[in-house]
Amino acid sequence: MSWDAEVLIIGGGQAGLAFAQALAERGREALILDAGAEPGASWRSRYDSLRLFTPRRLSGLPGLALPGDPEGFPGKDELADYLLRYARHCGLSVRSGTRVGKLKRRGAGFAAVTAAGSVYTARAVIAAGGAFGQPRLLRYARHCGLSVRSGTRVGKLKRRGAGFAAVTAAGSVYTARAVIAAGGAFGQPRATAARTSCLRARCSWSAAATPARRLPPSWRRTGRCCLLPAGRSACSR
Repeated sequence: MSWDAEVLIIGGGQAGLAFAQALAERGREALILDAGAEPGASWRSRYDSLRLFTPRRLSGLPGLALPGDPEGFPGKDELADYLLRYARHCGLSVRSGTRVGKLKRRGAGFAAVTAAGSVYTARAVIAAGGAFGQPRLLRYARHCGLSVRSGTRVGKLKRRGAGFAAVTAAGSVYTARAVIAAGGAFGQPRATAARTSCLRARCSWSAAATPARRLPPSWRRTGRCCLLPAGRSACSR
């Protein structure tokens, strides 16, 4: 059976490019399938102030150093430019704009079926697509029957009547009597993360300052876990 490539690599980020270069050095043919417009394209969609937490001397890939101050920390666009340059410098075979939707066995190898219906075959496959390209509903949420709106980014939280209104980046509005801020501190720029941390601290104080007898039983069990009771909101302070 003839193959499109000896090794198929799904994902054109750092891991996928490094794998392809390592295989090339050993005389192995590799084909990279990447959903982005170019290698490293996902970095360009991150927030503008993003910088790596490793210096340039530790952030480059084998065979091409990341230019600039070795002890400095590269930004997200700088890294995206570097990954594109790396793919060209090493002469790696990349099919951009190719999102793999299904992977299945075919004979002694594998077949990758893209979202457009194209099929690529190979003797071996390396999955290097990353873990953060799309939201995932955890098994725990399914098991507990929790209501989760994946892919819904909240951009603003404000008071509305006796409760709150959460406005998403897409403009949708969700209202509730109480809100718990549990979004984490690492998915946004540092300045915003600092404001979020401050908001959480205030919310925790507000819940503690509200007499337990005034809270519904379901709220009391949450203790001081970032609860915003509508009667004594810390957001307005």
